[in-house]
Amino acid sequence: MPIETTLGSGPDAVVLQISQDAFEGNAQYTVSIDGAQVDGILTASALRSLGETDTVTALGNLPPGPHSVSVSFLNDAWGGTPDRDRNLFVESVSFEGIILMDSAVAFFENGSQTVGTFLEAETTGRGFGTGRDTLELRISQDDWLGNAQYVVSVDGVPVGEALTASAERQFGDFDLVWVSRDFGPGEHTVTVNFLNDGWGGTPDTDRNLYVERVSFNGEVLPNSTVPLFGSGEQVVGTFTVPPPPEPVPLIGSSGPNRLQESIAHGDVFWGGPGADIFAFGIGVTFNPGTPGAFFATVLGTGVGPGARDAIIDFEQGEDVIDLSEALRFGRRALSVNQEFQFVGTDSFSGTPDQLGPPELRYEVRGGFTIIQIDADGLSRFFGDGTVDAELALVGTVSLESGDFVL
Repeated sequence: MPIETTLGSGPDAVVLQISQDAFEGNAQYTVSIDGAQVDGILTASALRSLGETDTVTALGNLPPGPHSVSVSFLNDAWGGTPDRDRNLFVESVSFEGIILMDSAVAFFENGSQTVGTFLEAETTGRGFGTGRDTLELRISQDDWLGNAQYVVSVDGVPVGEALTASAERQFGDFDLVWVSRDFGPGEHTVTVNFLNDGWGGTPDTDRNLYVERVSFNGEVLPNSTVPLFGSGEQVVGTFTVPPPPEPVPLIGSSGPNRLQESIAHGDVFWGGPGADIFAFGIGVTFNPGTPGAFFATVLGTGVGPGARDAIIDFEQGEDVIDLSEALRFGRRALSVNQEFQFVGTDSFSGTPDQLGPPELRYEVRGGFTIIQIDADGLSRFFGDGTVDAELALVGTVSLESGDFVL
């Protein structure tokens, strides 16, 4: 029966599909990357005669540059006839979801063979905004008398200022540009405007820009590999966002409960008797098999009536509001897990010109206590003085920092 095995740890994944001809026991082998063995001896299970394959995922943190994958077959056996022959087969090897050339290799005797080579590109990254969705572009260039400059737009609106490419296509490198926001339902169009084409009369004196690919929430958009050989704007991808999920009632039972918000705006919590934890922050992972693997926690609550989540029966001194997972972010070696600062009824300290820390405040409006969250600015981990999300408590409560897990 086929098996799945994961070796090592790290953000980069090399995936091998392995099969065997079994005879008086199963084939054994090791996997190495750049000559270094990844974990221990493996035993094949899948039978090639049945069309089966084992899946072996070798993880690592690979530096930019060329890399090679090799397999060593350890226990060849031969009983004198073709049906009494133990063999090992590497059916394919892939990196970043792309099958490597010449990676189908048969082992009819003991020994080590290279089963694939690939290039880990060097990347630089730039991100914009915050939200549950992530649009990602891979950009490279041919530079000449300066670097290529460009603007990324979604639905005709630029997502930031003009960007300058740094990655050289000839070396297999690319820059990552990602846009995080809550994209509304419907079809969206991504364009790139190449600003400063240059041409000196030969292929070596030519400034070009390349969109290597565009992905939305980890799915590569069709027809998103676009070369830009002249200045101007081109469509580099379209994607469709389905209607948002409906808010749900989150109802606890008697005794302690932990109630976790959904991705939908407008959830309604009722904890019931006992000490309850009302938890906010939903983890999302994008592009797990690519450079720049991206983990973020998003809030499923919005701003204003109908969009903010509501807690019906918050009991101060007994219940708590858990926001400890709401400010987490990871991309390759970068890992951030930040806390909010509670400022009571004071105003937020940040401004668009002078960013502050991510903060919580509250105010009483009629028969409700409204908790306001500021965690946006130029990234998710700064406050710019605007309300980015809200929670509503039924009743008037003089909130304190101990009412929260920050």
